[in-house]
Amino acid sequence: MGPIARIRRGFNSSCIATGLERAECSVDMAGSPEPRLVVDLDLPGSPLDAQAVRCDYLVFAGDGKASLVVAPVEFKTKWRVKVVEQLQAGADESARHAPMSAVTFRPVVALERFSPKTVRRRLREEVAFRGQSEPIRLVRCGEKLARVLET
Repeated sequence: MGPIARIRRGFNSSCIATGLERAECSVDMAGSPEPRLVVDLDLPGSPLDAQAVRCDYLVFAGDGKASLVVAPVEFKTKWRVKVVEQLQAGADESARHAPMSAVTFRPVVALERFSPKTVRRRLREEVAFRGQSEPIRLVRCGEKLARVLET
């Protein structure tokens, strides 16, 4: 059994999603490592209750041979300070499920549009995963998630 299948067993099937989408914004999963697991933390059965701070999705991708990619994903119409706290909650939940072997961590914010101010702010913001800080990646609605998973 591969790492994605083992991780999937730790989640209720009612919160498993097939893609990344909120309101009028979606992120294309084409080109992302496979196999992959997408967990919608807003659906019933989510490990985080409705009152908990949480991001929108957790993405686990790859076969784990070289590295498993773990990405908390938050959708926003524009940058909000709370996004760092939401991604951190996703990172903490991801750490409980991801194997201790090689993991590539990529916190992601999907935005309808970027402003230069948003890009500068994002450059200062980081999210910690198992003691290592990682800068937040930005992706526009409609773009491929794979673009920010590799960098």
